[in-house]
This record gives sequence, C-alpha cells and structure tokens, in this order.
Amino acid sequence: MQIHGLCFMLEQKVNPIPLQNVVIEANIVDMIAEVAIIQTYKIAEKNTIEAFYKFPINEAITVCGFEAEIDGRSKVKGFVREENENVDQYTEEARQGHGAYLIESGSNEVFQCFVGHISIGQTVVIRITYVAELKQDSESEKIRFVLPNFIAMRYGYNDEKIINTDADVNYLDLKITCQMASIIQHIESPSYKISTEMSIDGNPKIFKITLDEQITYLEKDFILVFKSEDLDQSRAFVEYNPETETNCVMLTLVPKSTLNTTELIFVIDRSGSMSDGPMKRAAQALELLLRSLPEDCYFNIISFGSRYDSLFPKSQLYSETNLSKALNLAQTMTSNYGGTEIFRVLNWAFENSRNDMPTSVFLITDDEVRKIDQYTSENEEKMNDDLRLFALGIVHSVPHNLIESIARAGKGYAQFVTNNERMDKKAIEMLKNAVKSPIKITWTDADASESTEKEGSEVESPPPQLSNIFTDIKIQQAPYFIPPLRNGERFVVYCMLEKSIEPCKVITLNGSMKLDISLDPATLQGSKIHKLAARKLIQDLENGESFLHRHPKNVGKHIINSLTKEYIVNLVRTFNLVSKHTGFIAIDNKVLSRAQIISQKREITHSSVNSESKIEDLFEFLGLQSFDGLFLPTKSFYDFFIKKKLNDFAKLKREIEKEIGEVKEIEQILTTSIAIAYLEVAMFENFKDECKMCHEKAVNALKKIVGEEKEKIILGKAKEWIKFRLNDSVGWVCRITRFMPVAICGLFIIGLLLRRGVKQATFITSLKNPGRG
Repeated sequence: MQIHGLCFMLEQKVNPIPLQNVVIEANIVDMIAEVAIIQTYKIAEKNTIEAFYKFPINEAITVCGFEAEIDGRSKVKGFVREENENVDQYTEEARQGHGAYLIESGSNEVFQCFVGHISIGQTVVIRITYVAELKQDSESEKIRFVLPNFIAMRYGYNDEKIINTDADVNYLDLKITCQMASIIQHIESPSYKISTEMSIDGNPKIFKITLDEQITYLEKDFILVFKSEDLDQSRAFVEYNPETETNCVMLTLVPKSTLNTTELIFVIDRSGSMSDGPMKRAAQALELLLRSLPEDCYFNIISFGSRYDSLFPKSQLYSETNLSKALNLAQTMTSNYGGTEIFRVLNWAFENSRNDMPTSVFLITDDEVRKIDQYTSENEEKMNDDLRLFALGIVHSVPHNLIESIARAGKGYAQFVTNNERMDKKAIEMLKNAVKSPIKITWTDADASESTEKEGSEVESPPPQLSNIFTDIKIQQAPYFIPPLRNGERFVVYCMLEKSIEPCKVITLNGSMKLDISLDPATLQGSKIHKLAARKLIQDLENGESFLHRHPKNVGKHIINSLTKEYIVNLVRTFNLVSKHTGFIAIDNKVLSRAQIISQKREITHSSVNSESKIEDLFEFLGLQSFDGLFLPTKSFYDFFIKKKLNDFAKLKREIEKEIGEVKEIEQILTTSIAIAYLEVAMFENFKDECKMCHEKAVNALKKIVGEEKEKIILGKAKEWIKFRLNDSVGWVCRITRFMPVAICGLFIIGLLLRRGVKQATFITSLKNPGRG
C-alpha cells in the first residue's frame, strides 16, 4: 500500500510518522473548491531523520500553497522558483542545518516535499492548499465533493506491519462552506454524519457543513453531495483578486442539445501539376485527416482539375463503411484531372453543403492560392459563421501576407507548404480548428481583446523572432477551444481579464451553441477561480492551444518555446502554482534572504524508441484503428506489437480485470488501452500533432466503455506496461552489457535473442486467443 503524508526512509523502506491531528477547511463555489489541510505530526524516532511529505494528486487538482512549522517556532512558507533553481539550493541549505523544504511534482500523481532534519520529540505542522474542479455525480444532477481518506488515515503502514497511532490523537475538525448561484435544495453525505447550517447571513445560496460525529480518522473517503435550483442551467461567477487587481470569470456550460455536429468537405486538386510528389503528399494528408474525423460528423471528398466529381452526392455520416470508401479513394488518387479550375468546384461545394450544421471546406492545391483571396472576397456573403474555408497551398514561395485576408474573408485561414515539407501536421492543425472552435464567447461589453495602442507605438522594439507575434492580449480564455459537449454535460470555461477590464453583465455565446448567461451579481473575493483559470491557461500553453497560439493575429505563425515558457512561468509565479517548469522551494525564514538562482543538473531519460519513430510507423499503426476510435483485438493488432517485441498481453489483461471485473468488452479495452499508451509513449514525442485527434478518439471510446475514473487507472497501467517493455527491449541489454567484456557481451546477446525468439514463437501459437497469451 502506498504511504502518504509525512514519512522517512529507514533501511530502504518508507516509514510513516504518526499523525496526531487534522483540520480541514474547504470553500466551494459552484463547480470548484479550495481546500486547506492542516496536519500535525509527532516525531517518535530516536535518531534524527530527514523527513519528506507525499500528497497524491490528479489532473483536477492544483497545489497552490505549502507551509511547515516545527515546534511552533521555525515556520517556512513555499514560494515558486523555476525548476532549475531548486535542488542545489535545497541541498546547500540542508547541509548547513537550516530547515529547507523542496517541493516537486514527483510524477503526474504525487506531489512530494523533502523536509530537512527533524529530531525526536519535535512536532511538525504541515499546511497544504489545493484548488480543484468538482464533478457531477454520475447517478444524479448533483455535484460531488470528495476528501480522500489518506489525508487523515487511522494507521500508518510499513509493508505487513500496522503502526497504531491512537495515542494523544485529537478529533478531526472539518469545516466546509459552499456558495451556489441559486437556492440550495439538498445536501447529504453518504459516508459520514454531518451537521448543516443553511442560509448563512440570510443568504439561501450559502451553507456550512461540519461533522456531526466525533472521529479522529477518516476510515473511508468523505463524500458530500449537494444540489441547488437551476443546477441544470449554464451559469457564471466573477472573482476579484485584490492582489493582482484583476477579474476572472468562471462560466459553467450545460448544453441542452447536441449542436456540435459538423460537416467537413475536402476539395483535392488532382490536376496534372500535382503529379508525383505533391499528389502523394496530398493523398497521405487526406488519409490522416479521414482517420482523425470525429465520430458524429458528416463528410465528403471532391476531386477536381478541369472537371470535378464527389465521393458522395451529399455529405454522409462518418461510419466504418463510408470511411473505408474514402480511404480507398485517398490511397488510389492520381493526378489525372487535367488543368486547374478552382472556382467552379468551390461553388458546387458551397451550394451543396448542409444548412443544418456548420460546414468547413478544406482545399488542398498547388495552384496560385492568392486567387482564393479574390474568390472569398467576392463571395463573402456566403461565408457566414456556419461556412468556412481553409486552404492548404503547395508553393515554392510562401505569401504570408495572404493568411489574414483569407482568414477574414473565409472565416478560416490559409497555410502553405513547400515541395520539401510534409503537409500532414498543418492539415491536422486546420482540422482541429474546424471541429473545435464552433463557439465564440463575448466576455466584455467593449472589444478589449487587443491593445488600444497603435501599431508601432512601442518604446522598445521586440526581438526579431517576436516582432511578428501579437502578445498584447487583454482577454485570456481557457480552454481557448471548447470541445464538443454532450447534452446535459457540464463544462467549465475561464476568462482572465487584465486590470481595469470589467466583464459583461450577460455573457453571450454564439456559434453551434447560442446562449445568454447572466453573471451572478455577487462578486467573489480571492484567488481560487484565478488559480484554476491559470492552471487551464498553462495546460493550453503547454499543448499549443492557447490564446497566444490561436489569436486571429497569430494564426499560421510559429510561437517559439521560450515565449510560451515565459507566459507559463509568469502565471505560476503570480498564483504560486507548480508546473513542469517550476516547483516550490521553502526555506526557514531566518535564511530567506539567502535564496538565489542556482542551476540544477537533472538526468532525464527517454525511451530509445522515440528517436526511431517514423511517420510510416504512425500511418501503419493508425490503420488499425476503427472509425469509432477503438483499436480492435485483431491478428493485425497483435502482429504489430509482436513485431515491436512488445508482448505478454495476459499480464496486463489480468491487471485490468482486477479494476473492472470480467466484462464482455475486455479484449477491446485491453487493445485500445495498449494503443493509447503506445501513442503517448512512442509517438507523441515526434508526431503528437499528427496523431492527437486519433488519440482523443481512442480515449473517448475507452471512456464510453469503462467510465472516466477507470479509464485513467487503466491507461496508467497500460503506460507502465509499454514503458517497461520498450525500455526492456533495448535499454536493459545496454545496461547489462556495458559492464561486460566484448566477447561475453556477444554471447550474452545471442543467448538473449534465442530465448526471446522461443518466447515469441510460443506466443504466436496463442493468437487465436490472445487474451490468454
């Protein structure tokens, strides 16, 4: 069992430190919570120990505060430093005997803090604060708040030994305050007896919760389920942060109907000028686009030159049969359509598009793309919000000045590739923009999204690599793209506003979803909404999907990594968050002034398979995916992994069955989880953009079968399975043989290969029942 809380190492084993008291304070606003946990520990060890603190986290949680107090005197407080500042500074302070604390996100699941030397009899008080988004209860229209029992467990665990820590333990103190947008109707805890105080200060939208029983530990998770009026309605709160003097809006969307179905029409130039290289590359890009389409879209393919024809008379629903027809066309395309006449085929595409959903037209051509600018300008009345044009031009010179004019006229944008460039990545980028941006939100009464200063009025010119990138963005929405939403599914969107900018009293949504949402009249005070907004902004920045990357003025421009990191570091410093670029470091207040920037050297290893990944491997692998996102347990699927020397599926299957039991879809769950893990571990480093949409389809398909919570657990196991075998297939040999003489190494490798070959031959005979292989 995993040990959490304050611990220390003894004889290479993790040992818990007795927990004496826990105080929990939670503040809930609608779908988010800010939680402060205060834990008191008593050191019972005879020898001085170096303690460390472990706190499991998930993707919904963001740690934003840490403090420690030793014997009521030596108080330390965490503050953000860039990651390369932390380790050496901690080591130096600890060596000198000062109370130094280094906090890192040790993995995606554990937040870890190393504490300095602690002596017998000393009392350590840890205060950790986090913010989190709450989830809808899966069986009702209620909101669910959970406190995991590890924050106040009854016993410490050391392998098979249970350490009783009942002595001198105080009762658990739990206080929860909740504020909703409307009158609260129902509150309950299925796990513990609670006492509820309603209508705090006469406000029926606020209530407080305390425990109605005296307990010292949490034997199980504390669960609170509550409901208020209009919880099935979209709603909005604004928070003012006095420290930053900024407003941040939290918008909870609850769509009433599924309006995100999209029509996607691919117009492919097959004229004689596309012969050889351009035609092949266009066909490969089309194949990747087809495999990446969302399951519920309508699509069509139109081939053109001096003539044109379409795959279907009218766009058809994406299905296994229709995808197979489209892939066959893409794989057999030749440049045999004569000359290039674009306008007639575009007219046909627009006139025959569906009028009951948004339509995006994708044009791939090597013709003079500048002509498209003239065409879209002349036909701008056709280019409403439900009909957009994206152009991917194959050219020798790149006329960047056309991008913004085409984006303005066609409501899409143009990209260009030279004869030596791959177009797959840019084509997928266009597809993401087409299917993920159907909703535009108006956050302010005035257009404050851009600088009020005139172009060129800056006192100091930006560096050359930044001179063409627009950065003066006053409204920062996260996530920038709102994904397709299911009927009744809640989704939270944040918007950070710069100083002196006020939000609208009514937030307006336009696009495939049209809504007017009144802002709650009570302005909240604090930073919890700001912190969760910052967390979402950081995720968008890391994924290249942010306000910075997707602002209309930056479409088609390369955003350099250093600029992205600058934005991320600024956010985490402002709101005291941990990210992959930063950690917390806290030093005893008597030496705080000595904190300085010191470089850190940290060894980072990557699987050797990443550097060997080829785009051909990706195409071969994606060919195994069904139209609905699943990877089916076929012989071709298992052959692919045997070829990669990745087998022993039975062990992973048993681990999955422990989590979900024996279900009829177990083989599909097994193969799909392996496929998702393989994409993340082996393909993301080189081809993340190209395969991201296929990856998302697979994840969503897996969620439909096992649910969101089980999906995360299963994928965690699958990733460990993939990583272990990838490292084992190459790295293990290297680690062993580096210490062996050359002759012995040769014999060792020959023996290993023979042994692996016997295993592989044995495994192949079991393909008729791969789950038991």
